[in-house]
Amino acid sequence: MIYQITGSGTVSVDLSAIENRTEQCVTFTFTPTATTTLNFVPDGLPGQIYVICFVTSGTTSYTTTFGSNAKSTATLASGTTDAKVFTVTFLSVGSGIVEMCRTAAQ
Repeated sequence: MIYQITGSGTVSVDLSAIENRTEQCVTFTFTPTATTTLNFVPDGLPGQIYVICFVTSGTTSYTTTFGSNAKSTATLASGTTDAKVFTVTFLSVGSGIVEMCRTAAQ
């Protein structure tokens, strides 16, 4: 199942409201429409992998910050090219989610 993240500003992603299964990843899609901070509550299921698929819309670059319960290498700028797709992958370690990798815009 793919879950949609919506909103801008400060957005809470409730990891307890989705179906967590450690035998497969949980996928989210997000189309930034403004500068956004994504907060993840609670910490997620230990061992669960979460993938966020970013899809750009328009030619304005928006910055996404990974906030509460996320340990990330950096913010993410959506860039100024329309219809680009990239992903950021996290692993829940029981005390938050930790960034594993991210792709360049495709």
